[in-house]
Amino acid sequence: SSTGVVTGVAAGTVTLTYAVAGSGGCSNASATTTITVQALPTAAAMTVTQPTCTSPTGTITVTSPTGAGYSYSINNGTYQSSTIFSGLTAGTYSVRVKNAAGCTSVNATSATVNAQPTTPATPASITGNTTINSGSTQTIQNSFNNTGDSTWFSGVLVRAA
Repeated sequence: SSTGVVTGVAAGTVTLTYAVAGSGGCSNASATTTITVQALPTAAAMTVTQPTCTSPTGTITVTSPTGAGYSYSINNGTYQSSTIFSGLTAGTYSVRVKNAAGCTSVNATSATVNAQPTTPATPASITGNTTINSGSTQTIQNSFNNTGDSTWFSGVLVRAA
C-alpha cells in the first residue's frame, strides 16, 4: 500500500514487507516484520430461562464461545467473565463477546426475556362436608381472594361412586 495502511489481512501470522524505492542511484530500502492478526470472537450463542409464576425475572446464559479469556457484555454494559446474566426483567437484550486480545464480536446476539406469567389465584378457603356416603352428592365451596377487596365463590359438585 502506498499509504502504509494494510487492510484485508486474515487472522493468523502474516509477514509484511515495507519497501521504499531508491532514487538518484540509491538502492531500494525495505523492512520486514511478522505480525499476528487476532481473530474476532464469534457472536454469542445463548439460552434464555424465562420467568415463571414463582420467579419474576429471567436469565441469559452464554453457551458459546466460553472459556478462559472471554468476557461478555449485555446491552453495551461493563464486560464480565461470567456467562450468566440473571435478574433480567421483560425486554430484549443484546450480548457481545470480547476475547483476551480485546477484540469484540462484530455482531451482537439478541435474546428476549418474556414478562412473568400471571400467577393463578390461590383459594382462601375450602368449606363443605369432607365425608360423604356412597351414592350421595356434596357441594364444596371455594373462596378466592382476587383483588384483596372482593371474594369470589365457586361451587364444586362431588359425587361419590
